[in-house]
Amino acid sequence: FVCILKRCNTMNRKPIIALALLFLLAGMNACKRSKDVEDPTVADKKGPEVVLNNNTSSLSARVSYINDAVSLMSAGDKAVESREDFSQYNLQLIAEVAAPTYQGKTLQATHIDFAGNKVYVSYNTRGETYLGGVDVFDVSNESRPTLVSQAIMPNTDISSVVYNNNYVYLASATDADKDVTLTAPAVLDRIALSNGLLSSSTGRVQLKGFVGKNIIAKNNRIYVVSAEQGGLSVVNPNDFKEEKYSPFTGSVALSSNASGSTIFVLKNKPGQIIGLNANDLTTAKTIALGADLPETESHIELVNDNFLHAAGRAGLNYLSSTGALLDNIPVPASVPGADPADVVSNNVSINNNLIYIANGAAGLYVAKLDGNTLVLLGKASLGASTNYVKASGNLIFVATGTGGLKILKMTAVTT
Repeated sequence: FVCILKRCNTMNRKPIIALALLFLLAGMNACKRSKDVEDPTVADKKGPEVVLNNNTSSLSARVSYINDAVSLMSAGDKAVESREDFSQYNLQLIAEVAAPTYQGKTLQATHIDFAGNKVYVSYNTRGETYLGGVDVFDVSNESRPTLVSQAIMPNTDISSVVYNNNYVYLASATDADKDVTLTAPAVLDRIALSNGLLSSSTGRVQLKGFVGKNIIAKNNRIYVVSAEQGGLSVVNPNDFKEEKYSPFTGSVALSSNASGSTIFVLKNKPGQIIGLNANDLTTAKTIALGADLPETESHIELVNDNFLHAAGRAGLNYLSSTGALLDNIPVPASVPGADPADVVSNNVSINNNLIYIANGAAGLYVAKLDGNTLVLLGKASLGASTNYVKASGNLIFVATGTGGLKILKMTAVTT
């Protein structure tokens, strides 16, 4: 600009000054654009490290196809009231999936989400090591589910997973010592999908507390609870920012009514189910559960306006909309060779009026709902502790810790 003005003595001043102004404006716009790129409100958020494997040939080595019939046995502590009812169904063990490993460590399955013809499974690692992962299964062919994508996440444990609009969202805990931008280990992570496969495009939102516990996608929002000094966060997936936060000490699980108008938070201390208006998180109802819940993977599932509550050593409770106990399926008093602390109702899933209960070392229980009565059909022994179960359509995915996954198929018998 100075050089141009110095040449004005020998040139027409008006064109020179106009040209100089153009250079000046261009420089100002360049500075403005540079500032926008550095603005953290528009910059891409730093996401977790992922180690991808989208090679179906190598992933297939983890899957063994079994295709054996599975019979239900008497569960013992509660009489099997209608064994003849189960003759209407055919239960098969379709496949077993070995847990992923990374640098000599074996991961354990923690959570499962169905979305169309895909199933998403999350993993973490026992002990103090932060190490997790995600698997994607294609279940277009129910008789031969295929493992199509895997992401290992060094330095991050994953508690639960949900699919939403071409992203996988993860309630996680990460090693905050490895990331100076974090103030606590609890995080919400996401991984973009490309042609149905996990990609290296990731993002992360800081949560309160020490561990992201449970997650649901409703109302074009991601609801996630974090435990140990955490609470409920509402994240907008469009800009991937936390919109609302409400502290809930001891929050461990989430659920929602069908319309998504009410979000239910399960707390373990004190034992409560709290219903919140989804739009502003104001309290709609509070249901006292009568006692603190144990430090296990407690879970709630809505059935119309009532609740199925997997309540640890208390077994499976069927509760009215006001919290009144309608029925209960207890866990066994003991299981030979098992630690009593491992004989707990971890999780429940209902599908086609059949109820699947992950009862830890006691195995997978199957029941049905008859009015307000839980009718126990029996238990299936899968050779490993059942930590989590999710059923959709004809398929049942069962997480068995470091034992990996069991994939079962339940079909109606036709004559």
